[in-house]
Amino acid sequence: MPHMRELAQGLPWAKHMTSKLVCALTKSVMNDSNPPMVLPNGYVYSRQGLDDLAAAHSGIITCPVTGFVCRRSECVQAYIL
Repeated sequence: MPHMRELAQGLPWAKHMTSKLVCALTKSVMNDSNPPMVLPNGYVYSRQGLDDLAAAHSGIITCPVTGFVCRRSECVQAYIL
């Protein structure tokens, strides 16, 4: 589509062969040993990040972005294909 090429000219390329998920809490890469975990509000952090928050607050996690409060047991692992 010619008009889309014109709009996209000058933008950086978005194609990546591999991607890495980085936890906003710990700044560490999420992988098999530190998988992404989803809070009930939909925000994603690493298992280690959530475990650290829960350990500091008796098993309670407060989302740093939204202030949503939940128990660590309510978080589920995300699987990325």
